[in-house]
This record gives sequence, C-alpha cells and structure tokens, in this order.
Amino acid sequence: MNGFFKTYVGRNGARLRGTLLLALVLALLLTACGRGKADGKDPAQNADVTDTTQTAPKSEQEPQTPAEPPLPSQSVQPAEPPLPSQSVQPAEPPLPSQSVQPAEPERPAEPAVPEIVPAPAAETPAEPVRQDGSAAAGGIASMAYDLLGCAFESGGSGPDTFDNSGFVYYICRENGIAIPRRSSEMADFGESVAWDDLQSGDICVMANEIGGSAGFVGIYVGDMQFIACNKPGTVASVQNLDVQYWRDRFISGRRVA
Repeated sequence: MNGFFKTYVGRNGARLRGTLLLALVLALLLTACGRGKADGKDPAQNADVTDTTQTAPKSEQEPQTPAEPPLPSQSVQPAEPPLPSQSVQPAEPPLPSQSVQPAEPERPAEPAVPEIVPAPAAETPAEPVRQDGSAAAGGIASMAYDLLGCAFESGGSGPDTFDNSGFVYYICRENGIAIPRRSSEMADFGESVAWDDLQSGDICVMANEIGGSAGFVGIYVGDMQFIACNKPGTVASVQNLDVQYWRDRFISGRRVA
C-alpha cells in the first residue's frame, strides 16, 4: 500500500498542491463569513464587505494570517525494485549410477590333474643260478634278459643286432664259453638235457620243421620260457616253450655251463 501511495503522489504532485491552495483559500473565506455573522451582518453585506475589502487599499485591510506554505511534498522515494527472485540453482544432475560390473562368469573348475603314479620299476629278474651253483649259467640267462628288444639282422652277432644263432653265440662268448657259431653245431655242443630237466642257462635246440634237423636255438630262463631272436622284422623276446608248436619241434637241451 505504501508503495502505491508513493507512486500516486509522485505522479500527481502538482495537482495536489493546486488543490491544497484552493482548499486554503476556501477556508479563509469561510472564516471571514463566520466573522461577519458574528457582527450581525447578513451574508449579502458580508459579500459587499468582502468585495470592498478586496478593493480597499492594503493598508486598511485587516492583517491576514499569512497562509501556511504548503508542505513540501514528501519526496517520493522511487519504488524499490522487487528483489530479484533468488536464482534457483539448477538441480544437480543425479550422480551417474555406478556402473554395475557384470558378474564374472564362474570359471569352470579345472580338471583335476590325474596323479601320475610312476609305473613300478620292472623288477630285474634275479640272476638265474643253476641248482648246481654254476655262476656262468646264471650269467647267460641274465644277459639274455638284458638284450631283450635288440633287432634281428641276418648274420648279426652283437652287440646290438643278431640273427638267431648269433644271439646265443654272443651271450655264451661274453660269459667265457667258447660255443660254435652255427645252430647245427650247437646241437652237439655240451651235455644233452631232456625236456623235463631243463634249467636256467641251458640252450634249447629246435627244428624249423617237425622232424627236421636243428635249425633254431634259444636261451632257457626257467618256468618253461626261453629268449630268442627269431626272424627278420622281429626283436629278441621272451617266448613260451610249453606250446604245441615248440613241443613238436623240440630236439634237446644243451647244458654248456
């Protein structure tokens, strides 16, 4: 409301001053009329008196109360500009949601590494010993085991490749026994031994055909087994003597030590 009043006064100040002056004059006139009535005069006379008063020289006029100077209009303070509305701080953008790291896929369980159980070391067969205590016979059987896997070679007599008779020849020579080179000659060397009396270190003599002459030899190692190097494409190996094939071709055993 105060602001509105100040604005109104500021715009209409001159008009208000004029109005105030007119009101002051009317007040003076009413005051003069009141005095005339008090003296017993009628209004017309008062009007005449008023007129004469106005025309009378200033010296004869009653001293008039000087009009109060109009109050200086209060300086209208300019309306204070409305306070600027508080600047609304823009809402802070929502913090970016923390990126959810995708759950790492479960790693497949590593296959259990099979425990490697070392194969038991091949038992080295006890050095065969004849019942009569011949160390040479035991050495013959033991060396036959050592040469397992050596390849067949026609005419070979050691130390890495052998033919059939060369295998027996090499082993006997290495053990100090001067045996003949050919299988046919080995069939007559040493002491003859029957099938049921064979002992480790004896030489088995067989024929290549049933009823044939000696043509194949091997080293007996006990338990009806012998070691021989048979034919091209094979290696020295343990073979079973107690099969029909060798039963039919067995000639004799030869004890050389």
